[in-house]
Amino acid sequence: MKNRGHNDGFTVIELIVAMAIASIIASAIYLFLMTNIKCFGTGTSITDAGLKAEYALEEISKKIIASDGITEALNGITSIKAIPLSGLTQVTKITFSYPSKVSSSPENITHDTTHHELKIGTRHIASNVATVKISPVTSNTLAQSDTILLSLTIENDDASITIKKQIKMRNKEAM
Repeated sequence: MKNRGHNDGFTVIELIVAMAIASIIASAIYLFLMTNIKCFGTGTSITDAGLKAEYALEEISKKIIASDGITEALNGITSIKAIPLSGLTQVTKITFSYPSKVSSSPENITHDTTHHELKIGTRHIASNVATVKISPVTSNTLAQSDTILLSLTIENDDASITIKKQIKMRNKEAM
């Protein structure tokens, strides 16, 4: 005679319920981990873009501080050096002159909008540069201002960061 009170296994219904509960828990853990990995990747992209922007802005600042003025500023092919500017204006090329004791030739800061590169002279400074913008601070034109506001936007994967810096040209004489 069979012992009906003794149970040696699980029923099919119990196994299905257990698998459903286990899959819900596994899905929740998977979503939690994937969200954290994506957040970490985005944070890394933002940090990387910020470091690139800070480095580029610091390199440009060194050149601007040592200069005695802007000899040319281009927005595409249009010169904006002597035009009154209100707010930040996008530039593709800025040429600075230097006192003879610093350098005998002017130096260009060039933003290649096709390849999204920023160069000082022929030296590559940054990649993924979306915009370079400039604005006079102490006057309404770049030609007269001894202080400028420079804005640099770098886009990296899914992150974008803009850094602004006010820079005084120490060798520019007041106008």
